[in-house]
Amino acid sequence: MGKIVWKSFWHNCKNFIAFFISIMLSVTVLFLLVYLGQAAGMVTGIETDALSFAYRSELKGQIRSVIPVMILITVLVIGYSVQFYIQSRMKDYGMFRILGIQRKDMRSMVILEYTLGCGIACAVGLLFGKMGTMLLGSFLGRMAGQTFTAGIPMGRVYICTVLLCAAMTVCALVAVFMAADVRGTMGLLQRNSAKEKRLDTQQSVLYFFLGAGVIAGGFFMVGNEPMMAHIAVFLVCAGVVVVFFAGLGYMLEKFRSSMYYRRHILTWDHTYHYWKRHRSRMVIQLLSGVLAIYFSFLMLRGTLHDRQMPNDFVCVSEEGKETAFLDKMRADFGAESVGFPFVWVNEPGGDSWIGMSVSDYNRAFKDAKRQEAGGELDLADGEVFRVWRQEGSRESMLDNSGTKRLEAVTLGRCTNTDWDGEMQEETYDFRIKGERIEELLGFSLAGIVVLPDETVKEAADKGDFHQVLMIINVKGENLKGATAFAEEQKEEGALGEAFCRRTIEDTDRKESVINRMLVGITVSVIVLFGMFVVWLMHFSEIDEKRARYRFLRVLGMEKRQIRRVMDVEILRAVLVPVVLAAGLAGGFCRVFLETYYEGAVGEKAAGGAGNLAAQYTDERLLLVILAVYAAGGIGFCVLNQAWCNKQLEKE
Repeated sequence: MGKIVWKSFWHNCKNFIAFFISIMLSVTVLFLLVYLGQAAGMVTGIETDALSFAYRSELKGQIRSVIPVMILITVLVIGYSVQFYIQSRMKDYGMFRILGIQRKDMRSMVILEYTLGCGIACAVGLLFGKMGTMLLGSFLGRMAGQTFTAGIPMGRVYICTVLLCAAMTVCALVAVFMAADVRGTMGLLQRNSAKEKRLDTQQSVLYFFLGAGVIAGGFFMVGNEPMMAHIAVFLVCAGVVVVFFAGLGYMLEKFRSSMYYRRHILTWDHTYHYWKRHRSRMVIQLLSGVLAIYFSFLMLRGTLHDRQMPNDFVCVSEEGKETAFLDKMRADFGAESVGFPFVWVNEPGGDSWIGMSVSDYNRAFKDAKRQEAGGELDLADGEVFRVWRQEGSRESMLDNSGTKRLEAVTLGRCTNTDWDGEMQEETYDFRIKGERIEELLGFSLAGIVVLPDETVKEAADKGDFHQVLMIINVKGENLKGATAFAEEQKEEGALGEAFCRRTIEDTDRKESVINRMLVGITVSVIVLFGMFVVWLMHFSEIDEKRARYRFLRVLGMEKRQIRRVMDVEILRAVLVPVVLAAGLAGGFCRVFLETYYEGAVGEKAAGGAGNLAAQYTDERLLLVILAVYAAGGIGFCVLNQAWCNKQLEKE
């Protein structure tokens, strides 16, 4: 049996190449993703007790969620290649049956063929993956430093990749095992027959409006709350599935009975049956395009904008212990600082704000105070004034009517900390006198709540929380040394918290590089696999196309006319999902941007110009992504069309 398997594999390597390429590319991609996962593990989050969630790296978790998706896509692609290979070998399998080979032996032969192919493809994929990691490592070394790339544990990369390859191979062999069954192979022959069952007209219209309503609901959701974009985009995808699988029956039947359809029946009749037979593939191509555009846009736009950090340092120290630290910063690094006692203002189930007294606010932020028409801020008992951070805030969040409430908040220690002592659970209700968007602190802190003086003192005493917040800035040439000193003081316990702009920028830079690599690899592979499946479908139908080519020649059509008919069919089958994906994803992302930057265009505040520039940057990024996707889809259409014509001309 071994000799038969080897000869069969060798003489059918041309048909086997689709499966080989799918396995090889999958292993290469898994190798690169595992490498990026280990590199992401080298990027540690900023060590902060109070706001650790704001600086905890999520890259490794994102990569862990991407890998199962890639394995699923790989198994689907392998399934298509398995079907194609078995379909191309139907005559050989029939001959084996005539020669008396039993079903279980034939199944074992097929599995042995694919096991041999998987082994060779995995080895080649690991080789290409190693070459790819050398290129990625070189780029990471230039962007993040050679010491960073040198610390990536390659041993873990090999072990994890081998384990993932084993899991993927098992899944592929299960697919082969199922497809190698006689009933499975007969099913492959029967799948090419178009189903004539049609939806009832009234039912089809109902499903069409239902799917269109779900799509509109996704756009409406992101148009009202951009933070719900992930849920909204999946609503759009669900609506697309309903419309294309159940809602187009009436339209297709009406179009089929039109005079235009009958005048061009040679072209449109084949397109009609092609849609009924391969609509699953076309919908998958459409949805993969929508998700590839959306997620690449969403992940890349996060790497284009810097954090809002107007200060070099924001440090927290126990009251009375900050003097030595500030003296050292002023003497050695020429620091300018502002300090004040504060308490944490904890919203129920929400953010933790910096709470400071109105007297300290008027003293510490004199420049910001001048922007207020009323001069110095004055608060009555039970009143507060809130200053939102600029990053992620919109004008629609503000309410200066004086009637808005801030209820059920706790004052004192930050609820994000793991503190062993007794927490002050007393809640407060306030009336918000006014609000404004201005970045005073930075570092992703939620913002400032200005409280009456007595309220701050009372909350600090009750919660036994007597700490000082220090805002420090130094000259650029002293920033490196000052950062090292601040981090050293935090490690020694002299500071409770130390938010350092230089450290956070270095962490963000490393994460941005890895994030862009992750987007480039995953999106490219999703689009490439989609194109590969389309080409595989056309490759498997080349004999059918040749038979149709001969039939049209018998009817007296010239080669030029036949080529035009075949070209139109190929373009409709491939280019329509590309255009629809670009239109849906582009419109969805455009609505997201309009809502996210709502109020920024006419804003006269200090951050208005920056928000407007950020919006233009995001819009240009979206246009670039759409242009690249469209160019790739059109380029693939041209190449696929040229290949199909070349195969037909051989006849």
